[in-house]
Amino acid sequence: MIKIKYRLIFDDEIVGYERWSKGSQRWEQSFEGKVWDFGNIIPHDAKDQYIGLKDNGGDLNAYENDIIEYYWGVFVAQDETELKKYRDVIIWNDRLCRYVLKEKGDVFEILISNDRLGEIIGNIHENSKLCQ
Repeated sequence: MIKIKYRLIFDDEIVGYERWSKGSQRWEQSFEGKVWDFGNIIPHDAKDQYIGLKDNGGDLNAYENDIIEYYWGVFVAQDETELKKYRDVIIWNDRLCRYVLKEKGDVFEILISNDRLGEIIGNIHENSKLCQ
């Protein structure tokens, strides 16, 4: 079962994390994502949802609006492809009802799965220049 977690945003800065605790049946919040408490109330004006995957290294949780660097096969000639490096942002696609990757304003229908996630190199809140 995928954990229900969010990254909390205030004025376009990450201010904490929130998760649903199945055991205590309540929302818990944390400033760093390590020590959780249901008494914390962290002011926020937006949330990025955890998408249920980790990056290729298995160390980082992937959230909506994370910037991913990955390689994708590109057709170059008959029966020939080469790997091209991309940087995209994880976004929700209402039409497909799932998370996809976005590049320069166009939504590519590259569906996110464990074998295609790539490396998380930042997020749009702290590293917006990485996706320009």
